[in-house]
Amino acid sequence: MSSISEFERNKPREAYEKLDNLINKYRALSYDDKSEPDEDVCSSQYAVSRMITKEVVDDLDSFKAIFLSGE
Repeated sequence: MSSISEFERNKPREAYEKLDNLINKYRALSYDDKSEPDEDVCSSQYAVSRMITKEVVDDLDSFKAIFLSGE
């Protein structure tokens, strides 16, 4: 029989839910194709903004994996 770690016994459920909500929020921002502007200057700003939100999603996904491992 394996023992349950202290982390598993007292998982911070509220923090996990908030983390999931943040991931979903930034994922929606990074994949929102409806608001893409037509102008060149705005397009480059949009591309940078989209790239940053994608990076935030990747970072949060990475953090979630560590969070779930209990490390």
